[in-house]
Amino acid sequence: MRLKAEKITNKHGDVFLRCPRCGKLFKDSKSYTKHVNKAHKHLFNKE
Repeated sequence: MRLKAEKITNKHGDVFLRCPRCGKLFKDSKSYTKHVNKAHKHLFNKE
């Protein structure tokens, strides 16, 4: 399974990543990836 971030642009042209699972916004992909690995890791467990 893969959580693909939704890209959102604000009125100033800045691009943000939005988590499709919980709706949280992130400025860069590193913080988004960190969030997904921490908060939604139960989705990726194979057991």
